[in-house]
Amino acid sequence: MANIFTELKKRKVFNSAAIYLATAFVILQVAQIIIPALHIPSWTLSFIVVLLILGFPIVVIFSWIYDVGNEGFVKTDSSKPEAEDEAQPAGMKKSSLFGIVTSIVITIFMIYKGVDFFTTSNKASGKISIAVLNFDNIRKFKDYDWLGERIASNLTFKLGEISQISMIDRLQILTKLGEID
Repeated sequence: MANIFTELKKRKVFNSAAIYLATAFVILQVAQIIIPALHIPSWTLSFIVVLLILGFPIVVIFSWIYDVGNEGFVKTDSSKPEAEDEAQPAGMKKSSLFGIVTSIVITIFMIYKGVDFFTTSNKASGKISIAVLNFDNIRKFKDYDWLGERIASNLTFKLGEISQISMIDRLQILTKLGEID
């Protein structure tokens, strides 16, 4: 078992995995900000997560087979002498350990964030959902424009006090109505 870990360290698989997980974490954070801002469909974030999960084994396999150096991508030679590992500075061991710990922490955070993301919208609360929209001033009196919004606000507040009713935000409803049009 120790031989596998030394071979993984020699081929820099741990470093590649840590770099990939850190990059995937940054991509997901940026996607969570950009996707809603650009009104991109919400399934896009799930698609990005699936692509990143599928890409992880590919990166690990390629980092096992190939090594990146001054000559570009070179197939890793498994028959390198062990004396080469002893010539490396002691800092390499610390950086490998740091990469492993960082990748574990990022993976755990992504798992919990992903579980939270996929389960919150699928829960049914069992409550009646109501949305109160603004009342329209059909007489078009300028002095009473504020009244429609004030009545809707008060009605929303009073209905929100009832525990069996779940109030839906007006902004969400108006956004959905804009998407339908």
